[in-house]
Amino acid sequence: MERQHLFLAIGALALIPIMAQGCILPFEKIGTQCLLVDALTKGSFYDMRLHCSLQGEGGKLAKIPDANQLAEIIDHIKSNHLDHSNYWVDAEDGDTEGTWRWSDGTLVPEGSPFWRYDCDSAFTERPTINTNYNCAMLDLESHYRMADTSCLGDVGEIPYSPICEQV
Repeated sequence: MERQHLFLAIGALALIPIMAQGCILPFEKIGTQCLLVDALTKGSFYDMRLHCSLQGEGGKLAKIPDANQLAEIIDHIKSNHLDHSNYWVDAEDGDTEGTWRWSDGTLVPEGSPFWRYDCDSAFTERPTINTNYNCAMLDLESHYRMADTSCLGDVGEIPYSPICEQV
């Protein structure tokens, strides 16, 4: 897949990336981040990580730093009628089962409002403890709370879409 750049020509001397609200297209300002919610593209966690790196001047799967940003992302998904897919985000626990980290090494917040309910008797909001589920996605069926799943997506289902963050 070849990276495409959008540039604005200024005379014959300068090319600058096209910007929108401080973000390089195709990213747009959602809350405090420059994001691309790409409902049309689907694949495994690793395929979508690569896909994000090829957007604009480069991207990565999105890190969700706090509950306010999660709310902004969910509102964007719903208000733009993108609420027909699960979305990959940047979190993994492949190195240490049960310890979820963003790709920058920081810990992923636990509990409400981030994670969907686990299947325990207390309805704990946390990822399940399953060595086969090492990647996180925003789960359509639980109103876009995070859930852990196979990095290939659920077996027998269409793989998920990415939320990319400009780097």
